[in-house]
Formats: sequence, C-alpha cells, structure tokens
Amino acid sequence: DSRPTFAAAIPLTEEGFQRVLTLFDEDGYDFSRWGIQGPNCIQFALSCLATVGIEFDCHEPFPVPPSFSFFGKKIHLWSDPEYSRLDIRTPDLLEKRLYELVQQGTDYFAMPWYEAFREMCNEGYLSNSELPAHPIKTAEESQS
Repeated sequence: DSRPTFAAAIPLTEEGFQRVLTLFDEDGYDFSRWGIQGPNCIQFALSCLATVGIEFDCHEPFPVPPSFSFFGKKIHLWSDPEYSRLDIRTPDLLEKRLYELVQQGTDYFAMPWYEAFREMCNEGYLSNSELPAHPIKTAEESQS
C-alpha cells in the first residue's frame, strides 16, 4: 500500500510559501539526479522544511560488509573502512521528527485533511472551491 502513514501541516507566511516554491524553479532542486545517498524524496522534504527554518537529522547508518558471497562467489565491496556504512535518510525518521513537531504544537496533524483531499481528487474534484476545509492556520493567523 503506497498510502502515507502520517501528514503534518506547517503554518507558512507568504514569504515562507514563496521560498518553498523556489525549490520547484528550474534551478531550485535537481530532480534529474536522484539516488539513495543523493537527492531523493526525503532530501526534497527536508529541503522544503529547511526553507522555512525547520531542520532536523533523518540519517540512519547502515553497515556495509567488506564482502559477501553471491551464488558461491565472494564479492569484495571495500577495503577502506570509510565505505563500511551508508548514511541514508529514511522516511521513518522523517515521520518520527514530524510527529515530534506535532506533539510540541509546532505543526498540525493533517492526515484527516489529506485523506479527504485525496478522496476528492480520486472523485475528480479538483477546483479550489471544492477542496475540504483544512484545520491549518497561516503563521499570521497563529499569531493573533
């Protein structure tokens, strides 16, 4: 199942929203070079968060053995211990960090809104006038 397990909404100022939009500009984020350790969906989400001042670590170290056997053949992977692990950003840690922000009251739990939005999209409702009401306040509304 490819359904998300968690959704958080972050109040944005107009300026913050414009900074996030710059990631979609031609020079904002290199979508052509995706990889396990390079740019990927987790890095993109972290980049969006960083543009509005939210930064946290989502790296998980994964050990890499120096060699392994494959159909009876020994495959050598590395000699230099620098290659003994991969630091990979994981969706589980991203979700955990977002959950912590929601628990602190910094962000809002948005899963019900997301599910309503997804259902409306699946039914063909795409105009803004038909979007489900969301419980998310803008940063300006949150201050008043």
